[in-house]
Amino acid sequence: MIINGNVTEKWSKVALANLIVTIDGNFVTRTDNQGRFQIDLPVGNYKLCVMEQGGEVNYEVNCQNTVVVSNMVINIQMKPIVQSL
Repeated sequence: MIINGNVTEKWSKVALANLIVTIDGNFVTRTDNQGRFQIDLPVGNYKLCVMEQGGEVNYEVNCQNTVVVSNMVINIQMKPIVQSL
């Protein structure tokens, strides 16, 4: 099954590029310049996570349990980390 995903910033809705997408803890792909990704998975239950890699981290890791039963689109919103003074 083909899973298409869109990753945006939670409040501004700006697409987020070059984020890591993992399935059950294993690297699968990265988001493109428009915040999109595509994964081919068999039917089943998975833990899908989106995160930044190294350096300064601006967004919380977003993980969700996903049940794949057919081709689908997943919209993921990344919550910015609020820096306290």
